[in-house]
Amino acid sequence: MLRGSSRWSMVAVASFLLLLAGLGPVAAAVAIAPSELDRQLVDAAMAGNLADMRRVLSAGASVDARSPVGKTALMFAAMEGHLDAVRLLVERGAQIDAQTIDGCTALFCAAGAGHAAVVEYLLSKGAAIGHRTRAGWDALANALNGGFADVVKVLLAHGADATERDRRGDPLLHLAAVKGGGQAVAMMLAAGAQPDAAGRFGATALMKAAAVDATGAMEQLLQGGATVDARDFDGASALLWAAEQGRIAAARLLLAHGAAVNGQNDEGWTALFEAAYAGHLELVRVLLASKANAGLRDSHGLCAADYARGRGNRVIADMLQQACKPPPL
Repeated sequence: MLRGSSRWSMVAVASFLLLLAGLGPVAAAVAIAPSELDRQLVDAAMAGNLADMRRVLSAGASVDARSPVGKTALMFAAMEGHLDAVRLLVERGAQIDAQTIDGCTALFCAAGAGHAAVVEYLLSKGAAIGHRTRAGWDALANALNGGFADVVKVLLAHGADATERDRRGDPLLHLAAVKGGGQAVAMMLAAGAQPDAAGRFGATALMKAAAVDATGAMEQLLQGGATVDARDFDGASALLWAAEQGRIAAARLLLAHGAAVNGQNDEGWTALFEAAYAGHLELVRVLLASKANAGLRDSHGLCAADYARGRGNRVIADMLQQACKPPPL
């Protein structure tokens, strides 16, 4: 539970002294400053205690009471998912789009905590769906980041822009691919997000999903038309992104969808180079079984075995060296 400020504590002490002076509980209650009532409202909203909320509101608490960190009672109720408390505050006139110093609103808080019913209610009462915080995130981004597909569904149904980008220039589809899961990606695509929309450095959602083994998101992207061998600004495909991180499941999925196993980036590296350099033995085996060419050389005239040996990965280096030998007659 949120603690009161020192000022609130001083008020409580003053009230206690009034009781000692024999002024009685009524006189003491009258003497409680608005700031103390505000603190009580914030605490009650956080706990979803409707009886206490009604009591302190009737006693004069501000419906837009804030905590010492600047969050309103409505924000706390929304963040904790207390729909009835949210309703009560809104019905009493709380500012739906009140902001913290960082630009967070009650809608943003609810979306980031996964409370779809609260999000639905706030939107029905006119909450600004496209409002962004100082960090450049809106409620949709916050819901995607938390992996809350049910909240994403509500926001998109109310007109959230599936094609929007964050302030760094990355499409929110990328966030959906990495954090939101397959269901969120499918909803974003259905709402108009472009599967091959590139962000910083030319990266696509498929590349980013491959790098974290988000195969559910990858499946949806590929079914939605993502180009399996699209390249970033360095010429790397999603398969190279997966290989660099040792993502076997992602690599298998990409290969099953026709990814070019010997596709090279601008330096001449293939997925085999990435896996060999990073020491991903099992992935090296998968790539070799998929007919990766161990004899290819990069722009420096080196092959994957050279990099494996240089990094001390002797098992991989020997395996690649063996793969380069012609079959016996």
